[in-house]
Amino acid sequence: MSNTSEIKKNYELYGANTSNVYKIHIMFKELGITDYEYHSVDIMKGDQFKPEFLKLNRNNKVPVIVDNTVKGAPFPIFESGAILIYLAEKHGKFLAGTDNPIERSETLQWLAWQISGQGPFSGQLFHFKYIAKEKIPYAIQRYNDEVHRLYTVLDGHLKDREYVVGNSLTIADISIYGWAFYLFFNIIVEDWENKYPNVKRWLELLHTRPVFKEVFEDAEKSFKERAAQLKKE
Repeated sequence: MSNTSEIKKNYELYGANTSNVYKIHIMFKELGITDYEYHSVDIMKGDQFKPEFLKLNRNNKVPVIVDNTVKGAPFPIFESGAILIYLAEKHGKFLAGTDNPIERSETLQWLAWQISGQGPFSGQLFHFKYIAKEKIPYAIQRYNDEVHRLYTVLDGHLKDREYVVGNSLTIADISIYGWAFYLFFNIIVEDWENKYPNVKRWLELLHTRPVFKEVFEDAEKSFKERAAQLKKE
């Protein structure tokens, strides 16, 4: 992990080039928080198991943010969904308040859909298709079928909507996008543009926002570098 500065910035983000971390980069930047301190965690070398990281998150996963502005700081928050909710509530953006319980509930429902389904199943499909040393047809088919089902659900939901919930960006969009942008790389689902036209339209809408486009370009570069490395291994 990178060294910590003596003078703490308001927020710190511990992460790697992964879907769940990209969500937090997007959230910070959409909130206008661009001067957060980023600590790169080399998960391939096991930085996430070092004692200093485990003090922040004993579950040894990224992302983790640290809020240095609150009473009792530094205050660490782990799990991407929990981080998005925390930042949304603290800064009053991208999640409706309790005075709008329907929109708030819908946003949290789709956030739960993402962190319990889209993310884990997409990750397992990628693992068994490209990382696992032993190719197990049953596992690949099982995760492929579930990923297809999940994107079919999302595509149907987006049929008459611009955003996942309401008429503007929410943490549901940010969370789902963190995994959905991999569709552009044609590694998760083949012919996805025709299978999920509403998802495609939604992704293109998000890419009209400078923050999403910036993060996507960074992710695309990282993905290409990682793909080239895997071919050599």
